[in-house]
Amino acid sequence: MPKIVLIPASCAPRSMPSALKASMSPACRPASVLKTGRTAGSRACSPPNMPDSSMSFFPGSPLSACRCRSAVLREVGGWDAYNVTEDADLGFRLARFGYRSATFASTTFEEAPARFGGWLRQRSRWMKGWMQTWSVHMRRPGRLWRDAGAKGFFTLNAIIGGNVLTALTFPIFVIDMALRLLAGSGAIGGGFATGAVTPLHLTTIAAGFVSTIVVGLMGLARRGQLRQGWILALTPIYWACLSIAAWRALHQLLREPYRWEKTEHGLSPQIRSASASQLPVAPETAAQL
Repeated sequence: MPKIVLIPASCAPRSMPSALKASMSPACRPASVLKTGRTAGSRACSPPNMPDSSMSFFPGSPLSACRCRSAVLREVGGWDAYNVTEDADLGFRLARFGYRSATFASTTFEEAPARFGGWLRQRSRWMKGWMQTWSVHMRRPGRLWRDAGAKGFFTLNAIIGGNVLTALTFPIFVIDMALRLLAGSGAIGGGFATGAVTPLHLTTIAAGFVSTIVVGLMGLARRGQLRQGWILALTPIYWACLSIAAWRALHQLLREPYRWEKTEHGLSPQIRSASASQLPVAPETAAQL
């Protein structure tokens, strides 16, 4: 995962949209600081191989790998204590305040969920947080358009809204196609929609599978791990699991919107041994060595 560094597109601060003020909590003011402003001399503090990004409309999700000035975070309202993917919300909020992003090649050494239960809880939290983020920023579409522009508006709906909508509708498409196959054999009457949209269903699902596999192969190739590419053949199963997470997230959004299902880490033997080797040694133990 590339690290994300925030760069102001303009040094002139802007007032916080009232819609965001109403939805934000004043709590949680991070104090970590790294000079990232595009002002005179600031580039010397940035990584030398960091290219400018054209994605000025969406700085991305900065939680795990971003450091920025605490003054900037205070300017945009700080972290949202009620959003379970506060990094996604903060990324769009920074974009609305005129901040840009840049990335540089790096590696995030973080253990992925090692069990299906942990993975499902993580993905459900992500989906629920994206629903929250979309709901907050789309509460006043006109204001969002003025703050983030057309690119920001459509990016929010394509990346956040689109991912959630795709995960929710995927099983509906699959069931519809299965019913149509059975209808073709004469077993049942037909699917949900008319036959005219069947090619659209097939094209949408196929395009999603192909794009997911191509992006996965590109990442594996860059890491020299193409021998693991066979796992991408399980993309349909992965999508089905994402759909389970999305519907679970929707249920939680209605019943437990602020429930935080923390991701489990340190489960693999390699991670546990590496963590144990970095633990501080007690003074009495050190004296015996």
